[in-house]
Amino acid sequence: MALAKGKVKVSFAEFLRSGALGTIAIGTPMRVVGECMGPPRYWSHIHNKSDIPHFWGYGYLELGFSDRSPHKIEWMKLARAEELHGARVSIGRNLTLDMNGLNSRMRPSEIVRSDIWPTEELDIDVQPVSGELQLRIGHSLLKCFMSSVMMTHSI
Repeated sequence: MALAKGKVKVSFAEFLRSGALGTIAIGTPMRVVGECMGPPRYWSHIHNKSDIPHFWGYGYLELGFSDRSPHKIEWMKLARAEELHGARVSIGRNLTLDMNGLNSRMRPSEIVRSDIWPTEELDIDVQPVSGELQLRIGHSLLKCFMSSVMMTHSI
């Protein structure tokens, strides 16, 4: 599903399965993100000396871009996951996340049993990371911390 002008609805379950929010995914160039999502609400230069901010925030959605042109997304994060509840959540001005019956109050075991991932793909790993529990489900791209859901390059 391509993000077009105006509000677009994407599936949280599909984000958990694929790591994509419509056309916004690991590897999407910064220019495309800007065209689809508009300007970020907040940004930072993280660890670079460039004039281009490589960290963009759209409320719940935070994106980290590479420092080389065309500045592709290296990681995506749904921040403040504990606030993700209700039928739909607005992300920025252009994106609505359909929660598919999932919410922040669910236990990890309930999310695993929700049929998001085929049973044969379930590979679950739980470990402490920086004072939080990290739950890796399904593939190495998805990392669920107790306060966020993050997509990164596979390890």
